Amino acid sequence: MFNLVLVDDKKDVVQGISAALNWEAKGVSIHSFYNGADALAYCLENPPHMVITDICMPLMSGLDLAKAVLQVHKKVRFIILTGYDDFSYARAALRLGVVEYLSKPVRIETIEQLVDKEVLLAKNSVTENYNRVEMWRKYRRSLPSLKSKLLQDLLNAKEELSQEKIQERFTELEIPLSQENVVAAIIEIDSILGAEEDRDVLFYAVENISKEVLSEQYICDSFRCGENRIVFLLNYQPQDNSILTYYQLYNLFSTIQTHCRNLLENTVSVGVGGCQKSLSEVALSYNQACFALEQKYFKGNQALVTHLDLQISENSKAEHTYLLLQQQIDASLQKKDIETLKLQLQKLFDELKKPGQQEPVKIREYLLNLALQLCKEKAIAEKFSCIEILEEFKKQATLQETQEWFFALISYFLAETEKQKNDMTQNILKVKNYIFAHYGENISLKTMADYIYISPTYLSFSFKDILGVNFSDYLASVRIEKAKELLETTDYKVYEVCTLVGYKDKKYFSDLFKRYTGFLPKEWKRKDRENE
Repeated sequence: MFNLVLVDDKKDVVQGISAALNWEAKGVSIHSFYNGADALAYCLENPPHMVITDICMPLMSGLDLAKAVLQVHKKVRFIILTGYDDFSYARAALRLGVVEYLSKPVRIETIEQLVDKEVLLAKNSVTENYNRVEMWRKYRRSLPSLKSKLLQDLLNAKEELSQEKIQERFTELEIPLSQENVVAAIIEIDSILGAEEDRDVLFYAVENISKEVLSEQYICDSFRCGENRIVFLLNYQPQDNSILTYYQLYNLFSTIQTHCRNLLENTVSVGVGGCQKSLSEVALSYNQACFALEQKYFKGNQALVTHLDLQISENSKAEHTYLLLQQQIDASLQKKDIETLKLQLQKLFDELKKPGQQEPVKIREYLLNLALQLCKEKAIAEKFSCIEILEEFKKQATLQETQEWFFALISYFLAETEKQKNDMTQNILKVKNYIFAHYGENISLKTMADYIYISPTYLSFSFKDILGVNFSDYLASVRIEKAKELLETTDYKVYEVCTLVGYKDKKYFSDLFKRYTGFLPKEWKRKDRENE
């Protein structure tokens, strides 16, 4: 509402103006006073849009009222009404910035026109301020994505910009970096679970912890890259040599890993690129950081590797060793010589773990090829297709996990005695019964593998072989069946059923329920009621 204050010691003037028009229909709220002092007290606490006041009044004149209010609230609009046709009054009013100086008697139409004009000006001002604020908010919301876009373009060398243009963009996007002495580093969150909102909170927390630690010694900025990575660009001190910089960064990122583990109960891995003299070479540092992070394949989660750590040597001798070992593995597999086969596999992985032997990508390709060759063996091919073996292989994130997977694969398919198979059948039944009894708890392949004291991979193979269904699919089917029963027989809400059957993410639960039943949970509940 437009706040209009009327001040005059003659009540009939104030009441006449108040009653002359339907002010409320115009969006105007009237506040009436009969002396300047009372009007001042109100205006200081409740700044009006406009004040219409007489000049000569007891306790305080209209001009003194205008002066006192405008000192505090400079945007209040004043209209002076007076029965005194004195130019000195008019001149004083104009000096104060009064909008109009009107002589009594004044027609109500004149006042109406003035108020209508001020109401329109106030609305336009509010709209302009709102638009200005909205534009600023949109800019602030888009700032992270604009910043990320620029930094990614620099890392990928997609856009050639002059130093002046880059500095202009840095200033515009509030990027504090200098264009000299730059190093890139990548933080990768090792595992991200839960709803999208939870993942965003985790990213935010990791990024803020990292900035707080790094900014103690370095000017830096960051942006998200992909599903689980945060890229940091840092300015190192030119007087420091690269070895000192790597040492400092190693200690800082180690501190970040500790904080993430202790405060967030999550682990992160880090790759640090080489020190570059100019921002124009930052793409090289970024690629080196990516390659350093790939060493996580050898070291496992919470790896921390700097460019200084990488000593890639000639591979020809190593490749010859791999080929020889593979031939021996093939021969042992044909003979079903399990003990020798395991020793040869162990020797192969010992070779693969030696620093600088091969790039992780090449090692994965080599091991995948070996896995597919094993898949061609009759004992394995009868149980699993090459596609299933490929999908299982992709799940192994580190060299250590891949080694355990290979040993489980060989141990399972070349089991020596019928007793082992019978024992495994009993173990699978134990897992099956446990799932039926504890479907609402935190159940995973690993927790069940620990329950029967075998490796998760071995349990995965055995479960599919004995029950004819993947572990995850079986667990989901049990939970969905129980969810259907709860929806049909109880008054639980969907989110309550979701929790009761072991899921934390309602959206994931709803999508899974529809995949199994063809209905969303709420649709299933409605369908059941309609059938009653």
